[in-house]
Amino acid sequence: MRKVRKVQFATRLLTGGLLGSAVCGAQGADLPVKAPAPASVPSCFASATIYFQAGPQECPLTWNGVTLYGAIDMGAGYQTHGVPFNGTFPNGVEHLISKNSNAALYSWMPNGLGQSHIGIRGEETISGNWSFIFNLQTGFDPYTLQLANGPKSLVQNNTNPLDLQSANDDSSRAGQLFNSVAYGG
Repeated sequence: MRKVRKVQFATRLLTGGLLGSAVCGAQGADLPVKAPAPASVPSCFASATIYFQAGPQECPLTWNGVTLYGAIDMGAGYQTHGVPFNGTFPNGVEHLISKNSNAALYSWMPNGLGQSHIGIRGEETISGNWSFIFNLQTGFDPYTLQLANGPKSLVQNNTNPLDLQSANDDSSRAGQLFNSVAYGG
């Protein structure tokens, strides 16, 4: 009996005090039942782990129609006929045997599946079915953070004998800021 009175007293205090419950005649059993709060979906920016587990469609870095995107391709490996790593060469190393392949070595091997890149793209509706769109993307080496620059890798090795050369080859990526995709319209 004592426990019941304590519960009723506490209920009356929470619903407006003793005076409010006496005037309204509300009892503990008459109180509306509050529905449980819906389970909140955690923000994809709550932690780095949640962000990287979510896909880019689920958690884009978008603000007012402008999206920041990119990919980083990193790796390491062993080559029986390799060439030393070069941070300006777009691929970093020569994956195929070439004239300067001369040693077995372990090396960083970035950009084996695709060029590491970062970009910004957007779409802004002008009117009706007309929109302004843009996409600016640049390729880089993930280990040195240098822009991809094939011609520079050739120049670095111009005077070196074959057995002292690092990875090099010609490329359309010549160190320009947007060396991959750049358009607007």
